[in-house]
Amino acid sequence: MLTGIVFRPRMSCAVCGWRFKQLARYLEHKWLHILTTRCDECSRSFRTPTERFLHLCERHGVAPEST
Repeated sequence: MLTGIVFRPRMSCAVCGWRFKQLARYLEHKWLHILTTRCDECSRSFRTPTERFLHLCERHGVAPEST
């Protein structure tokens, strides 16, 4: 018989499959998927719209005045 051992279920991210022991870490991680923006051309993810905009200009030739 095991005593003193607490079973803690692991949470797993439905988007990427990462697993977490702590609820707080899992909830913090979920924001990573919610707050990311994707490039319409190549589907690459970015944390901020500014990073996405710079990517569009550098990689896809989008001019700043056309956005």
